[in-house]
Amino acid sequence: MGKRQLGIGRNLRKRQKTEVASKAEKKQANGLKESAEKDTEEYITVPLDEEADAEDPTSQLRALWKTWLDSDRESELLLNGIVNECDRLVRLADKVSKTRKDQTIELESDVYAIFGMALAELAKFHTEDTTAGSTVKDYFDNAVERIELGEARKPENGIIRLAHASVDLSRIPLEYISKMDLDSKAKAFPNIEKLLDKALEEYSSGYRLVKKDKEQEKAFRQKWVLEIFDSLDDLIDIVKSFGEDHNEQIDSDDEESLEKAEAGANGKTIVKKEHPLYQLIEQVEEDGNKYSSFFEKQLLNFLKEVSVAKKATAGGEELKQGAESKLGLWLLAKAAELQFEGEDKAHDEGIKILRKAIEHLEKSWNEEIPSTWVDLAEAKISLGNLYDEKGEEQDKLYEEAAKYLRKANNATHGKYQEILDSLVDGKSD
Repeated sequence: MGKRQLGIGRNLRKRQKTEVASKAEKKQANGLKESAEKDTEEYITVPLDEEADAEDPTSQLRALWKTWLDSDRESELLLNGIVNECDRLVRLADKVSKTRKDQTIELESDVYAIFGMALAELAKFHTEDTTAGSTVKDYFDNAVERIELGEARKPENGIIRLAHASVDLSRIPLEYISKMDLDSKAKAFPNIEKLLDKALEEYSSGYRLVKKDKEQEKAFRQKWVLEIFDSLDDLIDIVKSFGEDHNEQIDSDDEESLEKAEAGANGKTIVKKEHPLYQLIEQVEEDGNKYSSFFEKQLLNFLKEVSVAKKATAGGEELKQGAESKLGLWLLAKAAELQFEGEDKAHDEGIKILRKAIEHLEKSWNEEIPSTWVDLAEAKISLGNLYDEKGEEQDKLYEEAAKYLRKANNATHGKYQEILDSLVDGKSD
C-alpha cells in the first residue's frame, strides 16, 4: 500500500476569509441607529439560562448575545437589537451618574464587551457600504470606542480586554487586508504587524487578569473566546496565502509577474519590501514563529480551563471538544508544513506532532458530527505516510482511517466516497 494523499479534509472545508457578502440593504446616513427603528413588528424569542434573572437587563443581554453566537449569524435585526440594548444600558448608567450624585449604576463588564463585539459583527454586513456612518471603518471605530470606554471604567477586567482582542483580530482582515493587492504600499495602511501584536497582547493581558478573579474565570469559558483562535488562525492563513489569487491573472509577457508567480509556487514571499504585509509574511513563514507559539500556548490554556470546569460550565463539553478539535487541526497543519524527506530530525518531529494531533482529535470526536471522524482519519493517514510502505504500523493506521471514513461516508450519503476509494484502492487524486 503506497503513501496516501495529505489534506483530505482541507479540500472539503473552505472557510470564509476577508470577504463577507453584504446580507442587508444599504443603510442611510445614520447607519448605526436606523435598523433599531425598523422591523418593529418582528420579534425574537430568547431563552434565558436557568440561573438567569428574567428581570435583570444584563442577563437578558447575555441571552441575546448567546442566541446570536448559536445562530446562523445572518440576522442583522438581532445584532441591532443587541447594540441598542447595550447603548440603552450605557446611556442609562451615564444619566443616573450625572443627575443623581448619591446614586450610580455599575455596569457589568459583559455590557462593554458585547457592545464592542456586536458592532464588529455588524461591520460584516456592510463590506460594500460607502454611506457615511455605515462603513466598515465606522463600525470598527465605534466598536473600539465602546471597548475602550469599558477598559477605562474597569481597568482590572480581563473580559473586556479579550473582547478588544476579538475586535482587532476581526478588523485587520476585514478593514485593511481586504483592500490590498500585490502593488499596495505600506504607507497607505497602518502597520499590520504592530496591530496583530497589539491584539495578542490584549488577549494575554486579559487572560492574566481573568486568572485573578473566579467570576472572570467563569465568564472566560465562553464560545466567543474560543472563536478568537479561529480569527487568529484565519488571519495567519490569509497572510500566508496572500497573492495566490493574483497569480491566476498574471501577464505571461511580464517578466516580473512571472517571477512573482514562480516564487509563490515555491512557497516564498511574493510581495515587495514596500508592501504592508511584507514583514508579517516573513514572520509567519518562519518555523516556530511567535504567532504559532501564541496560538498553541493560549489554546492549551483555554483547553485546561474548560476541561477543569466543563461540568460546571453551560455547554462545557461542547467547548472542550471545540478546543480539542482546533488544537488537533492546528498541529495537523503544522506537521504538513515540515519537510520530511532527507531529514531524520524533521521526520521524527513530524511523527511527534502528528501523535499529539491524534490525541486531541480523538478527544474532539463527536458522534453527531461526521467531520470530526474525518479529521481523525486525516491525521491517521498523515501519520501513516511517515512510516515504511506496507509496514505493519502504516497498514494499521490506514485501516483505522478507512473505518472512520466509511462511517462518515455512510452518515453523509457518500460525501467521502472518492477519498475512501483513494485510500482503499491505493490511488491518488
